[in-house]
Amino acid sequence: MRARAAGLALALAATAVAPAAAQDVVLERLVRLNGATKNNTRLMLTIPPDFSQVIPISFRMDLPADFRQRAELELTPLESEGAPTPGHVLREHGSGAERLEGESLPITLASGVLRVDLELNRVRPRATYVGTLLLLYRGKKHEWEVTLRTTDLGALMVDRLPPLQLVTLNPLAWNVGRQFQIGLRDAADRGPYRRVRARLVEANQVKTTSVVSNVTLDAFSFWTGCWDAGGCRPADVHAPAPGAGLDVRRGGELKLWARVEALSPGEYNPVLRFVADGASERADESKLELNVQVRHHWWLAVVVILLGSAAGLFGNKYVAGYWTARALRRETEEAAQAAAALARPDPRGSPWWCRSAANSYGLARARVILDQAAQLSRSVFSVIAVEHEIRERVDDARRRLEALSALQHTRFRLQLAAVDREAAQHRIKASIRRVLAILDGPAIRAQQKAAVEALLADIEAWLSMERQDALYREAVLGRIRELLVTVTPLDVPSALVRRRIAELAEKLSAATTLTEPTATALLPYDHLAARLALLWRDRLRSYAEDLAIKEMNGEALAELHAMADRAVWTHLGEAARDGLMQLHAPGPCVKTYDLVEVRLTVRSGVPETDIIDHPCVVRWRVCQPGRPPVETVTYGLSLVHYFSVHGSTTFEARLEWNDEQIPVKGAAQVEVVENEEYRPWAAFQSVELAVTALAALFAIATGLGYGYNATFGTSNQYIGLFLWAAGASAGGNLFKQRGSGRTVGGGEAMLPGR
Repeated sequence: MRARAAGLALALAATAVAPAAAQDVVLERLVRLNGATKNNTRLMLTIPPDFSQVIPISFRMDLPADFRQRAELELTPLESEGAPTPGHVLREHGSGAERLEGESLPITLASGVLRVDLELNRVRPRATYVGTLLLLYRGKKHEWEVTLRTTDLGALMVDRLPPLQLVTLNPLAWNVGRQFQIGLRDAADRGPYRRVRARLVEANQVKTTSVVSNVTLDAFSFWTGCWDAGGCRPADVHAPAPGAGLDVRRGGELKLWARVEALSPGEYNPVLRFVADGASERADESKLELNVQVRHHWWLAVVVILLGSAAGLFGNKYVAGYWTARALRRETEEAAQAAAALARPDPRGSPWWCRSAANSYGLARARVILDQAAQLSRSVFSVIAVEHEIRERVDDARRRLEALSALQHTRFRLQLAAVDREAAQHRIKASIRRVLAILDGPAIRAQQKAAVEALLADIEAWLSMERQDALYREAVLGRIRELLVTVTPLDVPSALVRRRIAELAEKLSAATTLTEPTATALLPYDHLAARLALLWRDRLRSYAEDLAIKEMNGEALAELHAMADRAVWTHLGEAARDGLMQLHAPGPCVKTYDLVEVRLTVRSGVPETDIIDHPCVVRWRVCQPGRPPVETVTYGLSLVHYFSVHGSTTFEARLEWNDEQIPVKGAAQVEVVENEEYRPWAAFQSVELAVTALAALFAIATGLGYGYNATFGTSNQYIGLFLWAAGASAGGNLFKQRGSGRTVGGGEAMLPGR
């Protein structure tokens, strides 16, 4: 940047006193510096405070007209106390040639005027620079002591401001409430002012207990053009680079907007000073004394009041819900332990196979219900919302488990009592299937409980030594009569099987002629009836002739059943490979915590009853989003399950028997959506919410008038307002709970154990 250097001229005058010989040239007399002292040894100049400027200088030389000799002009570094040495370059006037800083300049000594430009860089205002200007000619030299003094532009005028009240965190006017305008003017008409900068002189000019002092310059951001169509633009007034930043033109003004960025609520009294390149930094006109009161927007106080009111409203409910949740968790854990005991496999070495409850559909349903109750009882909010429903499900699961436990104990004893008595086993198995069918139902109420108790009583009658033989005779004769009526050899397509069935039926008919037969006498007929029933059941199967041959060869009944089971298992494997075995899930979508049933269907020639009677089990694998996979084993072709998280859930299944597996191709997917009834706010009724909202309005009006002031927003103020609102909410009659017995914490609710 070039500055004005009016009045500066260096004249070199060379008077040719002895023009005949070059060695007679006296530099100090023939070369004169215009503006120097009379003895031509010193030059003192005052220059403007421009950072970069060019000072034109000239030499006047009184030399003969034919005198032309080469010389050099050199300037030593300009030293200053308290300021760094500026860079300087000497070049011919008007020349744009590149030159190095501090490099000497070759010149020609000739009659006339020689003009040279002195280019200065990194000049500081209010500084004095001293250097030596040397003229070198054939071993001779002449020195001028050069003293340069820089001035300043005076001070920027800053408009005074009244006390300011600023509002932060206003969602509707995020910037308007927390900014204020600052006016800068060139009142003395001495500009322009370049690179306007702001400095923090004092963080706290008034020392009182109510005034905070954590102000830094970074707590403010500065903007320009907020009234223009383009909107606010950021302004760098902290440390702008040379040639950048804001300027105040000569006699003009600059409008800045300052925004509070990092000031917590409170009262502040900082002092800012605005300076520019070459401007005075000590004048009072450039200082801006501020009194700023910062507060948060009133909506935060409203939120705190609402939160306090909600805390007071929810307090009683939560305390009661907490104890209820503990009681439910304890009940659920006890029932889950009982279910785990029932799920253990049968003891090894059972004399005859009888379906147990370990893998029954009813036990699976009970375990799922208990798992669901345990999941819900972990959250006090869920207990508050659906405590009555959770307790109903736990009670239902406990009734199932009690019946299953009684059935298991009875079955263990009967397996020893009915050894080698096929009719007794057949009758007991049928009764057990009926009990399991009842326990597989959706709910166990008084009617179902009575039916289960009656069936268990009939089953336990087989344990009575007085009635055991009579029951056995009745079972054998009843089965024989049923087979003789049902079995018709003409309906058997295979001649071999038809002949064997006819032979067995003829042998069985002899049992009907016995009078007062004993249990021992009926035992052979019992075995014949079991063999006939097996052949008649599988008469239409592809393996019927092989089964008949083995039966005629005297194979044990267990081996015959194993052969039939193997044939069914082989058929199931073929159906799975052909894609005839599929999983069907409810759809199109279900809700979380709802019990759903997934079924395995087999579209083949094997009846579903044969598959259910087969000793194989179905192992299910359930994959829920964000949860580890869960495996469940059932005897039946159905699985009852629930979903604790929403999203896409996948079901996979495979059949297992004697260490063999049949995987089911394809998986079933269920889209699970969030259940609104299990969300926390389901605990509150609409009337209760309406009364709460009305009371909250009164609390807001009272709270804002009580604690909201010009410096609101400190942590102590928020805590005090929250506690006040919570106390008012919990103690007011409008917030008292009016719940029924199903509402946790309601007027009729009671803590457990009282």
